[in-house]
Amino acid sequence: MITHRTNMFTYVQNNPVDMIDPEGLGHYAKTFCDGSTLRWEFTRTVPEELKKCLAAHEEDHVLYIPSLIPNPCCPKDRFLVVLSQNPDMYYKVECRGHGKELKCLNNQRPTTTIVQRRQKELRDYLRKPKCSRFN
Repeated sequence: MITHRTNMFTYVQNNPVDMIDPEGLGHYAKTFCDGSTLRWEFTRTVPEELKKCLAAHEEDHVLYIPSLIPNPCCPKDRFLVVLSQNPDMYYKVECRGHGKELKCLNNQRPTTTIVQRRQKELRDYLRKPKCSRFN
């Protein structure tokens, strides 16, 4: 249900011009706190040919975020607040995850149309200035 308070641009960090998600892949998985532990999960059915590489992306978040944000889950979901208030840190985490996912997809055979589209999307995202400064 959409209410007057529903934020329709959360999936693009309130920046629908620079951050797009044409394949809707940003909604396949989420990183979250389970007690004091950072975890991730698929949030809907993932195309089989993308599953392994989307998992690599999310696993990278789980391993990398604690190196940037000590105690990322205390208080609950603290890392989400910190990342939303620090765009540079958010891009550092997301660009790194995208890089891991692209590397995984590049090593995958045979390739399919959905893999090729995702590879292009990731390459385009990683070429943007917000990511190139972290390479």
